Amino acid sequence: MVKLDYTVLNAFTTSPDHGNPAAVIILPAPSQINDDIFSNFPPTPALQKVATHLNHPMTAFLLPISEGKYALRWIDPGTEVQLCGHATVALSEYLFSLPNAPGRLELETVKHGLVVSERLQNPLKEGDMRVALDFPEILGFRDIEKSSEDWSQTERGLKEIMGDTAPIAQLRRNDHYLVVELEAGFDMSAKGTPLNMEKLVSPVHLQVEASASDSAE
Repeated sequence: MVKLDYTVLNAFTTSPDHGNPAAVIILPAPSQINDDIFSNFPPTPALQKVATHLNHPMTAFLLPISEGKYALRWIDPGTEVQLCGHATVALSEYLFSLPNAPGRLELETVKHGLVVSERLQNPLKEGDMRVALDFPEILGFRDIEKSSEDWSQTERGLKEIMGDTAPIAQLRRNDHYLVVELEAGFDMSAKGTPLNMEKLVSPVHLQVEASASDSAE
């Protein structure tokens, strides 16, 4: 039996009691890398069992390929997902904190190609280094009409997750994602009620887009 160490980090917060948690697991490097990088991972049911047992909103499994390069899979308590921003921020912070860490990470993903992560200087605050992610473009989105059941269902879902009504500016969907854009000026942190993460983790993963001025630390 292989023992796997894991680290849990909270993204989008400066407090250990807030934010969006993700577990990060670095798998043992294979002695030989197959041409199909993802065939080097343990069987999917084994990874799913670990993610379900940890029961965090997301678990990121990293397979070392070469210096600064990893194959990456995101798995939540119920299924494997194709893209997860907060877990990628978490794993980047962890990898950049290791001794002799590179300044750039290349993360090969199953469905979306190469994700690049760098640790860059915050232009607004000297000495403040932040993770910057370069995600590949996700295509095929279509606008959802405000009069549709999709729109109403999303409003109900956000209210259940947040404990309050959030004003939706735009709603778009493709075959895998539902993207919710909230109206400018809406501040989730001002509501004083944290997101209910257990309800947020579902077969449909919501990506809430907000401007930098609207998002909480």
